[in-house]
Amino acid sequence: MHGRLTTGWGSASLRKVLAVLLTDPQARMDMTRLVDWVWPVDEPAPNDPVSTFRTYAARIGKAMREAGVPATLRTIDGALRLDVERSAIDYFTFENLIGTARSHSRENDHETALEMASAALGLWQGQPLADLTSQRAQDWRYSVVNNVWLPANQLLLGELIALGRFDTALQKLDKLQREHRTDIGLARRRLHVLRELGRTDDMGAYHLSVRRLLLADDDQAAAADLLAYYNSLASKTPATRGARSAAERLASLPRPRPPSDPPRSLLPAPAPRGRSLLPPAASGFVGHHDLLRTLDDLARSADGRFRPGVIVLDGLAGIGKTALAVHWAHRQYGRLVDTALYLDLHGFDGGRPVKADDVVDELLDAFEVPIARLPTRARREAKLRELLAQTRTLVVLDNAANSAHVLPLLFTLSPCLLLVTSRLGLTALASRHGARRCSVTPLNEPHAVAILTSRIGARDAREQEPLARITELCGGVPLALQLVAHHIESRHGMALTEFADELRDQGRLLDIGDDGDDPPSNMRAALLVTYNALPPEAGNLLRLIGLSPMPELTLHAAAALAGLPPKEVQHALDVLVSTHFLTHTGNRGRYRVHDLLRTFARDLAERPEYAVAREEAERRLLSFYLHTGFAADRLLFPFRPAVPMLPAEHGIPSIEFSSESAAANWLLEEKGNFDRLVPWAAQRGYHEYSWRIPHTLYGIYRRYGFYGELRDAYGVSINSLQSVNDLESEGASRSDLGAIHFALGDWEAGLQELHLAAAIAQKTHSAIGIATSLLHLGTYEAQAGHLDAAEELYRRALDRIAATAGAGTESAILHRLAGTLRSRGRHGEALALYSQALNLRETIGNRHGQADTLAEMAATLCEQYQYEDAQHYGERALVIIEQINDIEVGPRACCVLAKVHHRQSHHPAAIGYARQAVRLAMRNHSAEVEAEALDILGHALHETGRRAAAEEGWLIAAAIYADLGNADGERHVREDLVLLSGDAESTVDNTRR
Repeated sequence: MHGRLTTGWGSASLRKVLAVLLTDPQARMDMTRLVDWVWPVDEPAPNDPVSTFRTYAARIGKAMREAGVPATLRTIDGALRLDVERSAIDYFTFENLIGTARSHSRENDHETALEMASAALGLWQGQPLADLTSQRAQDWRYSVVNNVWLPANQLLLGELIALGRFDTALQKLDKLQREHRTDIGLARRRLHVLRELGRTDDMGAYHLSVRRLLLADDDQAAAADLLAYYNSLASKTPATRGARSAAERLASLPRPRPPSDPPRSLLPAPAPRGRSLLPPAASGFVGHHDLLRTLDDLARSADGRFRPGVIVLDGLAGIGKTALAVHWAHRQYGRLVDTALYLDLHGFDGGRPVKADDVVDELLDAFEVPIARLPTRARREAKLRELLAQTRTLVVLDNAANSAHVLPLLFTLSPCLLLVTSRLGLTALASRHGARRCSVTPLNEPHAVAILTSRIGARDAREQEPLARITELCGGVPLALQLVAHHIESRHGMALTEFADELRDQGRLLDIGDDGDDPPSNMRAALLVTYNALPPEAGNLLRLIGLSPMPELTLHAAAALAGLPPKEVQHALDVLVSTHFLTHTGNRGRYRVHDLLRTFARDLAERPEYAVAREEAERRLLSFYLHTGFAADRLLFPFRPAVPMLPAEHGIPSIEFSSESAAANWLLEEKGNFDRLVPWAAQRGYHEYSWRIPHTLYGIYRRYGFYGELRDAYGVSINSLQSVNDLESEGASRSDLGAIHFALGDWEAGLQELHLAAAIAQKTHSAIGIATSLLHLGTYEAQAGHLDAAEELYRRALDRIAATAGAGTESAILHRLAGTLRSRGRHGEALALYSQALNLRETIGNRHGQADTLAEMAATLCEQYQYEDAQHYGERALVIIEQINDIEVGPRACCVLAKVHHRQSHHPAAIGYARQAVRLAMRNHSAEVEAEALDILGHALHETGRRAAAEEGWLIAAAIYADLGNADGERHVREDLVLLSGDAESTVDNTRR
């Protein structure tokens, strides 16, 4: 679902069930259908499918909530239903994009059609429902692949052909036809492309090979259709094409075949009759299985034959490009190629890079050609190309400095398969000359552990934890792993825990291997070579990025660090991505930097000559996040008192939010960055920022239930305020922190903060501060059941607020006072005060407050048996909650509506609202609401004959009430359980509900 729930989130059974539900969202799927989908006939189905799927549903729901997936899984009368927007599921987004692409194609807007089709196919990862092997799943998979996916690829190919991008179309066909060799539509496309490329000989050979396969399958009609199409193409003259790239010229060159090659047929693996001048392959090579398969595919045509061309293998310094290239080359020698050659171009070792002329001479020497007979460069290049055309040759050019380093060789080496490794992406080779590009990524944890243990030996269970820590610190970089392994080997007797503790300082990890040898072979030295080759603006940005503590970097944050407009910074970011100092996160404009690389960059920035620039950049970064967060918070929560602001630093970018939704999305996307930024600012001594930023997060974090993170941020805020001696702001922060502790159920900690806030408000003579403290203290007394004390505190708070213009605080006091009066049975007075609070909240635009008050008015009316009015107010609250995604009020509103419907014996609605209330209450730690909703749910289930489910809910509710110390709540639920165990028919008096 747009990457929000990864494939490793749960057991295989849970993933299978969710996958099935995603095929038909918002529809009920009964247990019989689910069993048919999930279990193949040769595997036993569960003895109790209902119980099994109920357990699965609970676990799937929990996983989706924790992952923030916008979906709800319901159990309805023995069936499961996944409530989720179809647009949130990649498969249905794929269908919509393909539909849009077809519309643009019909209007001859081929560029847009190609863009839409490419975006759609980019969502299709692997086989659909790959984990499911039942007949129903196989039928579904066959249908969507052949009736949806293949036609989408046909559309994309058609757009490529319409735009004249025949080489790209051919590459796409190579991939598709590995598994769909006899698909007539793809075969026709291939013949068309080969004709446009002028490869008429290949057209004939390909047509014959596919025709044989079709006839072997007794598909006479398809064979005849293909023959007719081939004859129609062969009778036409190919259109004249313009200037072509080196790769395109290669495609049209005649390439003599070795005598052992049967003409135009599928080639068997050749015997190694050439030569191999490869370095020894690394022993114990592990990992990169997917990349090795990709290289295999790129090196072969659709029918498995040797395919000349250029492949670029790029990656970070020390990531293992050379080892991977040499390992793969050894695998191809004697199978796909009969000659395999290797040259190190020395593009990154600080010496003199090998020039194109030298490469030609070296390769001629490998073929034992007397160079003296070929006095001119042109004759040498022609001779080399002639030799390469007579063999299936793989040439590995290692460590190319850039595209320009290789470009002069492309035409000469065009008959061979050329594998180029580089620390850069070599974009020019890919974009202008048709090179296929693969990036080497860090090893996963199992493969990293395998590299380490192959050197230091396997470790027992006691040392698995430090072993995992060490591999994580190395970040999957093979050079770092090898250096650490050597470091451990040379220090016998030390425990792995000591090495893990030593390497927590990643500066130490960068320097391991610098033992006085010249030149040093550590990670820092390897990275410095790449850094020194960066353009000045990219090198400067890399140093500044090292200062940021945030796990992700955005374009605007990078612009703030650099003090430049975003457009001017984008090129430097692109360079850093190309050199693998940064990686794309998959979201537009967002980047990630590995901790090891961040330490390298930060060490560069900490040099004395950058001291002034360093502080200016850090202040710009903090100023950007403070001012952008403030703007978003003001748009969303204009009724909250605004934090006093600092002037914006010069050179920071600004973001204009077009809507409340855009503001909320930005704050949520940046949550991980904010969580790191606040404590970092305090540690760096920027207390004027570290106390203010949490106040811009208060509203959005409360709305989405991020109470723990908010508590931590406010703890930093208060410490920073004490450092700058701002007593009045400290009081306001402590008051907010007290409310946060209350929301988390930590009443003692909250009370302590409120008493401190009240003392500070008295000392600073802050009327709003005093009123706010009295309000929160009243909330504490009300929760403790001291209603007289709560009412007194609320009325004192109203007296204090009367002399100020604090409409937001006044509405909150009126709301809380109304709740206290309702608890004392004074419903009429309570409704009047709720109405006053609602009017104030509507006036100041506090939609969260409006929803809160409407929900409590509904609860009050329900207690007065005015169910129609209660339902009206509850549904009004729910509309607002859904509009602003208010998870704080959501569980309470759902719980009230569950009670209203239960009172009217509307059991399905009561059960639905109660379950939603439980889910939301669990997410935002509203234990009291969770217990009440479970109690209501138990009654609705019991009254509809589902005694076991009712008992389960009541048991959980009783446990929650016991934990909360709510003796009355626990007693009532225990009474229900006693009646249930006696199988009593009577229902509990509804007057208390």
